[in-house]
Amino acid sequence: MPERGLDAIESRRGLVESFLEQTGELIERQAQEFSAVAAVSVECASFIRPESINEVVALAAILVEAAADEIQSFIRLTVPPVQTRSPFTCVRACLESSALAAWMLAPSIGAEERVKRSMAYLYDGFFQQRKLFKLNQISQTIESTEVALIELKLNQMESQAIEFGFEPVRDKKTKTKRTGIGTEYPGITNLIDQELNQKKTYCLLSAAAHSHFWALAKLSFKNAESPEGNSPGYRQLEKSLSPITWEYLCREAIHAFTIVLRRRFAYLGWDIESLECLLREFRNVSEITSLFRREDS
Repeated sequence: MPERGLDAIESRRGLVESFLEQTGELIERQAQEFSAVAAVSVECASFIRPESINEVVALAAILVEAAADEIQSFIRLTVPPVQTRSPFTCVRACLESSALAAWMLAPSIGAEERVKRSMAYLYDGFFQQRKLFKLNQISQTIESTEVALIELKLNQMESQAIEFGFEPVRDKKTKTKRTGIGTEYPGITNLIDQELNQKKTYCLLSAAAHSHFWALAKLSFKNAESPEGNSPGYRQLEKSLSPITWEYLCREAIHAFTIVLRRRFAYLGWDIESLECLLREFRNVSEITSLFRREDS
């Protein structure tokens, strides 16, 4: 990255770090016990198993922390010497964590749907873990034991879902094969489109993460000048992350993070006015205005 580019993003990098620090401090200042009128308290009081709502809150908290961690990683990777590919994977992971948390904290759903979504998320995790153990050829004994434990956990979770009155989630063709628990897991790309409206961004980030040449050549590299000047046919590439690309990545990450922060504060009954004040403060700073989407206003 040219020095001029580094100078252009230096102050913005500091502002983003300050943004993360202050949002973290604001979260730390929130009351540990929820008010009786908070949506989370109302749902705990109405749902058959209040602990299930608390589990949703815990899952969302971990996902929000993961999203913030990825933004911080993105910032650190763009401190000289700048990395030009890994920032894309950080922002991609930020969108994934944010979309999952936003899905579970959606304001338009009630306790039952919220618990269904948390179960679907956990089921997908167990399903992926089971596939991983089945790939293990080192010890058939360990493999079979771990898979059996996962199956036990899945059966217990499904039994609990049925106790809640949730219909079993089965394959549409066979009607017998379990394909989820609580509700169908929609998949991360669909969630990012549905909850964040960032499907196009996610597909672009995925192309870079999957090392498609066209994405790497356009986003993480640039044509190097020939030692003898611009010689015909000279196409050697060198690492490069332009200020425009840096702004784009940062804006998309902040957009996703802003959505899930607002949903979390609203659902838990936290001081959302202070959050909005903080967002306005950073949005009004001239150097960082372009790092916010218009819809984040």
